[in-house]
Amino acid sequence: MAWVLSTQTALLVALGAAALLRRRGGRRPGAPLRGLGAPVIAAVASGLAVAFSADLVYRVADLLDLNVSTAHRLATGPPLTYTWAIFGFFLAVVAALIVAGLTTLVSRRARLRTAGAIVARDFPDAPPEAAPRLHQVRKAIARARFTERLEPLTVAYAVLLALGLATSTLGLLQLHPHEMIDRYAGIPVDLVTFLVGMGSYVIAAVLLGLVIGGIFAYRTAEFRRYVGVLWDLGTFWPRAAHPFAPPCYANGPCPS
Repeated sequence: MAWVLSTQTALLVALGAAALLRRRGGRRPGAPLRGLGAPVIAAVASGLAVAFSADLVYRVADLLDLNVSTAHRLATGPPLTYTWAIFGFFLAVVAALIVAGLTTLVSRRARLRTAGAIVARDFPDAPPEAAPRLHQVRKAIARARFTERLEPLTVAYAVLLALGLATSTLGLLQLHPHEMIDRYAGIPVDLVTFLVGMGSYVIAAVLLGLVIGGIFAYRTAEFRRYVGVLWDLGTFWPRAAHPFAPPCYANGPCPS
């Protein structure tokens, strides 16, 4: 399993390098995710797949080892690769959430100021009774401008997931995350064990969120629209990149 993850990490690095070299040749206008769409989506998909697999193995192992000693659990537990995968995924998610929260707070004033200027320019002669509606429009524009900052955040999150996936290869060297982090970062072993456990619960929460999101997608039209956009991004591949992709359903010719 560790060799599989090592090969996957190497392929992600090669894909990212190819995308960066292609960017140097000239970036096309409107290129998604700053021209790094393929490696970003591949990294996010690989990170989720590895995290779900690792958590499933750990949950089943805990269920089967319910009545055995701690020493026996350590001897017959899942490979260290899974421990690194869970820990790396947890750190990537926490770091991404912190950066996203800080970006939201720091950019809020600038986004509201820009939105106010846009509203004043587009509706210079609005009557006083339209003030509540103008306020709603201003807030909507401010929220929409936050999407301009989602691209670098998404790229950063993909890089963190790729790094977390790369740390999984440390399982080949039989290195425990608890000992490594305690030795080089000074974090107590008990705290690392707690973080690994929290990572397992975070993965389960993500899976539960996907299930709940699927239920809401059938019941709420607005939420279904967002899910549809994410679904298109996650399942659409140009035929040149993925020969087994379904035929393009766009009105124009399929992208190559």
